[in-house]
Amino acid sequence: MRQSRRLSLAKAAQTDLDTIAAWTAEKFGPSQAESYIEAVLDTIDELAALKSPSRSIARDEIAKGVRTLHMRKRGRRGRHFLLYSETSDEVKIHRILHDSIELSLHIPREEI
Repeated sequence: MRQSRRLSLAKAAQTDLDTIAAWTAEKFGPSQAESYIEAVLDTIDELAALKSPSRSIARDEIAKGVRTLHMRKRGRRGRHFLLYSETSDEVKIHRILHDSIELSLHIPREEI
């Protein structure tokens, strides 16, 4: 049985997820939005594992203890990063941001 850590989404991350769903539905339709959000949620679920995925990157230049995980994996397309911090028993998703933006400009400092 796979052990997992608690997951929490910061308010900003929940807003990001809602915005991604709305934008994708408007541009590509509700079915594509549902599929894309499912891919984002699958990426979030990866972080529940006790060990971070190998493609996770430490981003101490943004803030100490912050990591990023791009949702692209094994042929799965995606253009978003998860910005998160972790402990041995919890993962907190701070933001879900498009990979074309400057990540450090979108991290609420009070959340980290």
